[in-house]
Formats: sequence, structure tokens, C-alpha cells
Amino acid sequence: MKQRSSQQSKRSPPLFKEIKNRSLQTYEACFEMAFNMDDSLFLISTYDDVQIFQFKNGFFKFVQNEYKQKGCWIRYSTFFNQRQQIMPPEIKFVRIYPINLMSSPKYLQTLQLHSLPNILHNSQKQIIVGGNVIQIWKIKNNSWYCSQIINQPEQSQVYGISINDEGNTIVACCKSQKIVVLECNSTSNWLVAQIIQVNRIGYQISFINNEVFTYQSVSERKIILYAKNKQNLFTKRRAFKMEFGGSIYCPKFCCFKFPPIFNKNKELLINKFNQKLQIIRFHKEQTNRVKWELKIEQQFKLGSFFFVGAITHNGDHLITYERREGIYQVWQHRDARRKKGRYQQNQNKQIN
Repeated sequence: MKQRSSQQSKRSPPLFKEIKNRSLQTYEACFEMAFNMDDSLFLISTYDDVQIFQFKNGFFKFVQNEYKQKGCWIRYSTFFNQRQQIMPPEIKFVRIYPINLMSSPKYLQTLQLHSLPNILHNSQKQIIVGGNVIQIWKIKNNSWYCSQIINQPEQSQVYGISINDEGNTIVACCKSQKIVVLECNSTSNWLVAQIIQVNRIGYQISFINNEVFTYQSVSERKIILYAKNKQNLFTKRRAFKMEFGGSIYCPKFCCFKFPPIFNKNKELLINKFNQKLQIIRFHKEQTNRVKWELKIEQQFKLGSFFFVGAITHNGDHLITYERREGIYQVWQHRDARRKKGRYQQNQNKQIN
């Protein structure tokens, strides 16, 4: 990425620094990427297939391909779940593959969907699929079943979705210019708890803790923060104005194919905005009234709008991919670099 630049404090080393000679180059355009739960496997979705790599210390080692229907890709998918399964999406269905059978892949189950999915989010106990409706899939006797179908206002398409850490609240932004808040009740059923009228279409939505989420529309250069009030309803708390970056502002490409990723270990939001990849930290000041602040820890300016990324669950490595150059670059977190430096110092002391 020849036109990338990084901005950070002059007093401290950059938060993420590129590891030289660790890049990966492929000839197929990448639409999605993800890590498994222990960060040992890295998966990318291309136009033709799903490719799986072993990942260790920033190095990639090819494992195998999983072929899928050509041209079938969705805006966002968490391919791996905590049950060590991968879920490459197809048209109106999702097939589930076990990782331990990758040498001779056979899918375990097919989930039939009610509409073409553009959102797939999975966790330990459930899979959430967003299209014209939201489908909740749960596991029973090692088999997934559709437990609930939730209709959206005006049958509107879901563009972005996020679930909090406790797993009891879902927020979804829709084509109808609304944010739908779902809450799980005592009988494990999901109910519509709140509908927020935002009057702007958006793709970017992400929880940053159990009671706070961010939203970014395509027509505003702002990140809006929503938090729960005393009535247990989400209300708008702050609107942070962002510099769009680049010579052209192209809102429809700002969010497409790269949803925000909040990394809990490092408490960082990885956010795509125009031609920039932003590393954002939120914090709240406890004064007479809680006031949230946003700090851009680091940002990369890329040469095009078409880029995607992923971060390991431990937050040590960030992967970026720009379609124009077809290269996956590896960036290492400052803490991981320091840890590696201390390890090397101890090894040298033992040798001496």
C-alpha cells in the first residue's frame, strides 16, 4: 500500500507497526476475513472460494480451499464460532463445516434461510442471520435449529448488526433508517425493546460495552454514540465529527464490506472511514455528568476505498488487505512488540 500514511503521537511508538516480510499475496480479490477463537487459523473469502491459513507470529501457512457458489458473498460474516466450526455463506443457506475435518471436508449441516443474508453473526450458543428478517439459530443435541424469526419494520433489509458481550442485547441498523434494539427475556426469546429513528441509512454499528454502542451513517461524517439511560433505553449521547480523509468523499464505500470491529482485549474500535482505517479508543470522564470522549490512537490512509481488515482476538495482530495491490499486510500491536523484545532479552541473558 504505497500511499498509506500513519499518524500518531511523536512521543510514543505507533500503536500498530507493520511487520516486514510477513505479507501474503493472492490473485483473487478478498471480500471477507476472520480469525478463529484462538487466532491460530485465518480465513479469507474470495469470489470463488474460502481459503484457510494457519497463522502464527504473523506468518501465514496455506491449509486448504473450501469451494462455494461463485459470486456469493455477504456484507459481513463471522465465519468461525467457538465450537470450532466455519460457516461460509451461500445463497439462502449456510453450510457448517468442522475444522477438525479440514483434510477431507464434509459439511455437518445446512441452515435454510428465509432471505438472502447480508449479515451473519455467530457465538457460542446462537447464530444471528440478518436479511429482510432476523433469524435466531440455537444449538440442541449438536444440531442447529431456527428458534425465532423476527420481522423488521416495513420488512426492511438489515445492513449492520452487533450483539453485546453478555449476549442479551442486539442492535441492528436497517434500510428503513431505523436502529432496532432486541433484548433477550427470561425465557430466552428475543423481543423488540426499542426502535430508534435515525433518518439516515447506515452500515456501521458496534457495541463497545454492554450498554453503549456506536453508529455511523453514510451521509454524515460523524460517529454517534448511544448509551442506556435510567429508563433502560438507548439515547444519543455524543456525535464525534470525523475528518473524511482522501481527496474524494465517497460515503457509499465508507462502510461497505468492512464493519467496525471492537476488540475487547485492547479496548479499541477498528473503523473504516472513507480511505482511512482508524484505530479508535473511547473513554468516559466522570464529572457531574458522564461525558464520553473519542481518541483516534492511529490511522492509516490507504490508496483506495476497497480494503478490508481483521484483528486477532488477543489484539496483537491487525491484518489489512487492499484490493488494488492484492497484498495482506500484518501489523503488530505495541504490547506484543514489547513482549517479544523482553523475551529476546531474556534469551540473550541465558546464552551469555
